[in-house]
Amino acid sequence: MENYKRIFTEESPTPNFLTFADKAMLGLCETLALLFGLPFGEDLYNDKPVTGWHLFYLAIGLVFAVVGPMWPWIRTRTWLPTSVAASLSKAPLDARLWIAVLLLLFLYGTAPEIYQRATAPVAPRVGTGFTQQQVDAKVAAATKSIQAQLDNATRQRDAALADAAALRQRLNTPPLPPADKPIWNSEEIAIRSDLWRTIQRNVDGVVRAYNYSDTLLGKWEDQIPLNKKDYLRELSDLRGLIVATSNKIQELRRDYPNYQDISAVLDQPYVGPLLNSIDDFSLAVSSLPDELPPNYQITIRPKAGAVLRETKGMLAWISNVRTTAGIKQKELSEMGQKQ
Repeated sequence: MENYKRIFTEESPTPNFLTFADKAMLGLCETLALLFGLPFGEDLYNDKPVTGWHLFYLAIGLVFAVVGPMWPWIRTRTWLPTSVAASLSKAPLDARLWIAVLLLLFLYGTAPEIYQRATAPVAPRVGTGFTQQQVDAKVAAATKSIQAQLDNATRQRDAALADAAALRQRLNTPPLPPADKPIWNSEEIAIRSDLWRTIQRNVDGVVRAYNYSDTLLGKWEDQIPLNKKDYLRELSDLRGLIVATSNKIQELRRDYPNYQDISAVLDQPYVGPLLNSIDDFSLAVSSLPDELPPNYQITIRPKAGAVLRETKGMLAWISNVRTTAGIKQKELSEMGQKQ
């Protein structure tokens, strides 16, 4: 110890001078203290629970924070072997050690972001949904197209019937009533007209269920991270709305068993698959942990896509029933005027 110069006096801890090695040791220790204290600081900044490992890292950082300024005094103590003090004093002067520390700082700051970019999936977003006006426009366009096709077929049929009537007249044969149009009395016409109007009112409930489902599918990525329970409640409300509207239409089929043409139109094959897809989607959302993983969309998106696919069957059913109801009411009105 005689050949190792002391820079502190026994009476005062103030150093007489600082070597370049002391200054390098101070910088190295403070850098390491910052590195080990960063996890604890991030927990406080992000308002997260502090883990045991982060407290352990903080303790190591505090040791480095204290050792740095105290190193000129520590290296002169008799309990520290001379060889150890000399080795530690030379370490901060080694550029390789500084490069390693800076590399650790760089990896701590950038490694999470690099890992997230490398592993995060890139998938298409589910549609953002349609408004009531957009749904009505789609249904109106489909109805107009089907109506045009039916009008064209009606004109062709009327032309064929006119040709047949002219041929029968030339042959002096009595005309036959058209086989494709049944003849009903005024009471039957009134019952059927009222029934088709009731069907159209119930279809409006199915339209509301479709709009509600489209709205929920458009906002799951934003709402689930904010309040998963509220979104599950809305999915449950959607399921209840679909069941309620379906039951009303089923009641019409049961109440009028003799009207086979109407019963066939009111068949709802989309209901079972749609409810199953909503149940699968709700189960996937409820299974998510409270602290959502960064890639939770990978699990949820296929389930949401299945619900969206089944709602297209609902939209096709709405268009078909509305179109058929309009045509049937027109035919019944024409029959009533002829009587």
